[in-house]
Amino acid sequence: RLAEIATQKGGKVLEVGFGLAISATAIQGQDISEHVIIEANADVFKSLEEWAKKQPHKVTPMFGLWQDVVKTLPNDSFDGILYDTYPNSKEEQHTHQFGFIKEAHRILKPGGVLTYCNLTSIGVLRPKYKDWESFFRETQLPHLKECGFVESDVKSVEGFPVTPPAECEYYDFPEALAPTLFKSGEHGYHGLRAGAKAEEWKEIKADLTADSLKIEGHPVMERWETPYMNRLAEIATQKGGK
Repeated sequence: RLAEIATQKGGKVLEVGFGLAISATAIQGQDISEHVIIEANADVFKSLEEWAKKQPHKVTPMFGLWQDVVKTLPNDSFDGILYDTYPNSKEEQHTHQFGFIKEAHRILKPGGVLTYCNLTSIGVLRPKYKDWESFFRETQLPHLKECGFVESDVKSVEGFPVTPPAECEYYDFPEALAPTLFKSGEHGYHGLRAGAKAEEWKEIKADLTADSLKIEGHPVMERWETPYMNRLAEIATQKGGK
């Protein structure tokens, strides 16, 4: 199912994590032009290289941690992305996907599609919620917004039926998350919260760094504006005085 979501636009597809080649084989069964696969484990990568030789569509294996490899990928270059890796530590069990998704937003073409999987997290968190929508809204959506997606980019949140065996150590829920997100093709900013009240502004936490200011997760000002702001300052002070 994740492969179907990631390939619905055809074209060039990125897969992060090769594993047993389950989703990779499903992707190859779709109408795509290129299949880029990032894999960090040396033994698994050898398996990937052998597998790639037998596939009907072009495969581009890339060895290394996604954190290193993704930096080499250009903006707006993929039609679809499927992310399915294992957390490197307990500390990132519930959040490792979001570090990648921020980069995914950059490398996806406008209108491109993203799906992802984090079973080791979902198996712990999902039973605490009454349905997939509330689970997604509370545990996923706030992070996705920080990655650059807006709520309207989330086209579907699907609970896909699965049957993990009783001895499975990392998942025991009868459904798995299959989200569909599209990168907005619109220009301009569309992430402001509807119904916000001006008086709330004073108490909202600000995230201030040397290069940016965010309030409630929204970008308010960034360093690239400096020449423009300097020009406005010149205009505003041309009469001197107060």
